[in-house]
Amino acid sequence: MGKQHHFTKFPGQINASYFVQSHICAADDFTQARVSEICKIIKLPLKKSNLSAVASFLQACQSLENREPYFSWLYRNGGPLASQATVRKRLEAEGYFNLAFKGFSNCFDGQAAIFELSEKSVSLADGCTFFCSSPKAPVSVSDIKDDDSLAKEIKQSEAYLLILEETKELNDFLEQHPFSIHGTIYNGGLRRKFNHGSLKSGGRFYPGYANLPKQIVRSDKAFLI
Repeated sequence: MGKQHHFTKFPGQINASYFVQSHICAADDFTQARVSEICKIIKLPLKKSNLSAVASFLQACQSLENREPYFSWLYRNGGPLASQATVRKRLEAEGYFNLAFKGFSNCFDGQAAIFELSEKSVSLADGCTFFCSSPKAPVSVSDIKDDDSLAKEIKQSEAYLLILEETKELNDFLEQHPFSIHGTIYNGGLRRKFNHGSLKSGGRFYPGYANLPKQIVRSDKAFLI
């Protein structure tokens, strides 16, 4: 069923078929109305961060079509993605999904739980269209905090600035050549991730559609706009 990210060292663990994305928003009035309606149901103000988080969840519902209904929703406690945590908790409380696997304390911010969509969410995104834009920080380095001295040193280095410039140029090109896959318009969205607090580890590029199964990406549902 196009599963992703298998945690093979933990026998019996459920695997997430999709990871909820950030930088997702409604691409038309119908989808915007659906997003706003859900924000009101979970009693959250219609501010940009809440709307984006709800749109991200709906896009995940759509991406899980014909796949096992398990997903993970990673976020950082605090910072620009704090609204993701609030929206996730409200949606869970309202029964849009249920906890299927608690997760482990040594995972990303301790939030690597896996959830199962409920019946009310299966067709929730029918007819919706989404938009995936480029992230504000397209280059990231894991295992360091944004405000520590190593992070500042890396981000001021010539190598980092060159990598950042090249990644932005690629996103600029993609923004001029948007394409649609399975109801989501991708306009940039390319990210480059380094590991272990070093620009010498990792560096893989991740497109916005990285979690979609290849059956969808290579199907006739993928086309240039």
